[in-house]
Amino acid sequence: MKEGSLGEPSKFLAVVLGTNWGIRNTVPQAEYDQWMQNRLERDETSGFIWRARLVRLANAFHTLLPGKVAGFDILRDRFHSRPTNGNPSALRTCLKC
Repeated sequence: MKEGSLGEPSKFLAVVLGTNWGIRNTVPQAEYDQWMQNRLERDETSGFIWRARLVRLANAFHTLLPGKVAGFDILRDRFHSRPTNGNPSALRTCLKC
């Protein structure tokens, strides 16, 4: 998969999650996001992981957006704040509010 082929998912995520989030997480960076794996210097698997997560995340938001799913804003906000810090029970608590 070529770098340019990720243009549509990247642009869609920039619209849904904001341009700043899109630049930080969809473009390879020296100070990369641990979950997205958008490293500038890639190892054996980080490029594959980054591409897969980028496309799957865009697909997930594209699926949820037209359905006006309850909690969509909470999910979108989570990608800005990441309140769980690796604690899945914190996300469950957040979704109950």
